Amino acid sequence: ASPELAAAVRAVPVAVSSGRLADGAPLSLSFGRSLDVELRTGTGGVELRLVPDPRLARAAELELPRIVQALKVRGVAVARAEVRPRGGRAR
Repeated sequence: ASPELAAAVRAVPVAVSSGRLADGAPLSLSFGRSLDVELRTGTGGVELRLVPDPRLARAAELELPRIVQALKVRGVAVARAEVRPRGGRAR
């Protein structure tokens, strides 16, 4: 995995569980120019979107389950998780 994705796997669960995600308010994390992560709370839990540079889209799709699992391990319900490459459609 890219360094950006590895950092996201570590940082996203910490950001969510630390209470930095206020009810309904979005939280955006940026990992260099290659990856942004958008989080918000929804009715059924956290909504997670990875927004990678198109070159990282496939790697982001492979890492998404790890991020979701890391959130679940911390007791965070995930309502939706998707990868939406910059300039592309959601996957």
